[in-house]
Amino acid sequence: MRWREVIYDIHTSLNQQYDDADISLVQTSYWCSVAANRLLSQHIDKRDSGAFVAAYYNLQVLIDTTNDYKYFVLPENIFDFDKDDGVEYLSYSSTTDDCLPMFTGVKFTRTSAAAAERLYWTEEEKPSPSNPYFYRLKDKIYLLGLESITSPPLEGGFYQTIPAYVIDLDDEFPFPDELITVLQRYTFDFGRFVLSLPKDNTNDGASGQQVTQLPKMNEVQNDINNE
Repeated sequence: MRWREVIYDIHTSLNQQYDDADISLVQTSYWCSVAANRLLSQHIDKRDSGAFVAAYYNLQVLIDTTNDYKYFVLPENIFDFDKDDGVEYLSYSSTTDDCLPMFTGVKFTRTSAAAAERLYWTEEEKPSPSNPYFYRLKDKIYLLGLESITSPPLEGGFYQTIPAYVIDLDDEFPFPDELITVLQRYTFDFGRFVLSLPKDNTNDGASGQQVTQLPKMNEVQNDINNE
């Protein structure tokens, strides 16, 4: 399914319902992506599936010049799941056998910067080339255990978020088909809520002007639910 097929019905309906709204496709696609990311995060969390895993190969390992820590930058924005589960896997090949996929090689285990200290207390858990770890700081994934070797090519699988703005309406829309109707309803309600806010609430200094009071959130939501 393409972006065009998903948002055109919503876009047309909103412009027809609100006179002089003049909503752009860019605005509609933004509302759609916000709603889609919320629904998709819930969908992924409930299923053990690779349908929405994006694999990246030969991730470039860099060295932080301030502390010599090894890391790579996330290739795209990913979902901020608990325990960094937005990273499905991270691995590198430990053999020279080209017939074996890289994801069957050495796997990285997730840790955190705060919890990593205890890993060095025992030989069994200590980070090493055969037992590497990763931890995340913002958009960087730091690597533990590779300090003594030349960084090998890495492969990673990530649960990416849907971009906030679409570049091409004919691009694929990465979203489960069975949730399209729910997404359209979410997006339509989101758009109606934004458009229901009064616009003539700016004081331009004219005498006798009445400043419109903004509606309360629960009143707007009740209006949307009752329509």
